[in-house]
Amino acid sequence: MPCKINNNSNYDISEIEDLMQDLFTFSKDRFGFKNSPLLNLVTDKENTSPLGKTAYYDPHNMSITIYVDGRHPKDIMRSFSHELVHHNQNENGMFDRMNNSGSGYAQSDPHLRKMEKEAYLKGNMCFRDWEDGYKSSNPNILNERRIYKMSTKKWLNKELNGLLNEKWGFSMNLNKLNESKEITHMCALEVTHKKTGKKGHPIKHTLTESGKISYYTVEFEDVIVENISVSNLNILVQEEHSHKRDDEKKHDKDKKIVSEDELEEESKPDFADIDGDGDETEPVSDAAKDKEESSDDKPKKKSKKGEIPQGLKDYQDKQKGNKEDSDEKVDEIRMRAGGLGKTPKEETDSAKKVSPFTKKHDKPAKTKLKEEDSEMQEIKDMIKQNFDGEDLDDGIITSMAKMIKDKRSKSKAPPQSGGNDSGSPAQPTMQEKKLREAIKKLIKNKLKK
Repeated sequence: MPCKINNNSNYDISEIEDLMQDLFTFSKDRFGFKNSPLLNLVTDKENTSPLGKTAYYDPHNMSITIYVDGRHPKDIMRSFSHELVHHNQNENGMFDRMNNSGSGYAQSDPHLRKMEKEAYLKGNMCFRDWEDGYKSSNPNILNERRIYKMSTKKWLNKELNGLLNEKWGFSMNLNKLNESKEITHMCALEVTHKKTGKKGHPIKHTLTESGKISYYTVEFEDVIVENISVSNLNILVQEEHSHKRDDEKKHDKDKKIVSEDELEEESKPDFADIDGDGDETEPVSDAAKDKEESSDDKPKKKSKKGEIPQGLKDYQDKQKGNKEDSDEKVDEIRMRAGGLGKTPKEETDSAKKVSPFTKKHDKPAKTKLKEEDSEMQEIKDMIKQNFDGEDLDDGIITSMAKMIKDKRSKSKAPPQSGGNDSGSPAQPTMQEKKLREAIKKLIKNKLKK
């Protein structure tokens, strides 16, 4: 929605009106204020000092007043940008703590000084960013024209207006005479609003002397929307014609007149009420968050002492179900392997007998391995007993034990060192005695070395 401008001065703003509206839209998007202020352009004959007033903001009426006499257009727009920061501060409640607005307030009141610093910084940077962006997107304009050049016609009108004012005590805006003049331009006949998709036809629009249109007022099926920017519309049908600036087409005057923001708000769809609070205009993401928070507030049921937690219980039931499914499949395969013509149980039993799933495979004799380890330990103990007092290495003892065990295996002689039923130690065989003597000699030879 554009900013409403009241030009109560002798200043011709036709050259900069579109620029000021574009700056306003840029500032609104950057700062985020919702309401549009009223802009007053005024003339003050007494404000002639080099350090005179330039502009001020009224927070109660949400209005901006700019003194335009003798000022460069760029300087006027910079003041506009500065005061828009104050307007944003007002919407944020910063003017609620204003105690002093008289002369020197920027030096005496710390809060107002902080607000003024923010307006200078953000206002100037906003204007600079907008200016650079506008120049880059409009390369055909005279971007670097630093001196505002006035046409002979405009200079003549200004001089004539000044002479009338000096002679008769009144001023006259000669630009008003041009309002009765018909201007040729390209005009949209049918448009579509980009965000809502609504189709309508323009009933009036802004119009410069050069034939440029910046805003349309469009009649839709149910409402009339004022001052929609051309950039927010898709033009479906247009034609070239001529009419006066203030011409207005026929339309239904009983229709409700709304702003563009209200049109977009009314066109938003209802959302699913997933959190059950009855609000169908609430976005799904917010409703999902509310639902999650409400579920978190409910106390979770704790397992009693000695009771299996519900999560573990569910997992066990699932595993049990998977095992039963697997057993059923195996039984089905086994039944297909044989036993036709019998009852299901008999078929299953018969299939199990011939099925490869029930075949017994030979498993390693763990018991036998344990017995061999026990035998090796007995032989090692026997060697240690017979060579008591000798400092024998574990590697030598293990080698000797393997030799004795291999001899026993070949002769299939059972171990004799484990004792007998009477509990007395078993007597070594003659073969073992000879082996011990040979081992003793071997050890002594190693020790001498």
